[in-house]
Amino acid sequence: NFEVTEQSTGELSVSAGFSSADSIVGSFSLTEKNLMGKGQFLRLQLQASSERQQIDLRFTEPYFLDRNLSAGVDLYSTHQEAEESFYSSDVIGMGLRLGFPTSEFGRVGLRY
Repeated sequence: NFEVTEQSTGELSVSAGFSSADSIVGSFSLTEKNLMGKGQFLRLQLQASSERQQIDLRFTEPYFLDRNLSAGVDLYSTHQEAEESFYSSDVIGMGLRLGFPTSEFGRVGLRY
């Protein structure tokens, strides 16, 4: 017989700092490493400064198609303004990930 005690798998992070490029910088991150008890990974991260705002959302399914194959998707959006050069940019993107173990300590991953 084994006695199992569940532990928290979530993480909340809030930070602030100063950068010579961005001045005051703030960050908020919410991570769940075992979403709904299925081993799925989910992270929402927000970063903001006076010149840049960024949102990242990452999801990973560790047993894609019920195989020892991990698959993930990353979504992101960045808005940046450089007031001294009157320049601004908006970037919205997506990335796909696929990986599988090659040994006990090795893993191969593909990213697009």
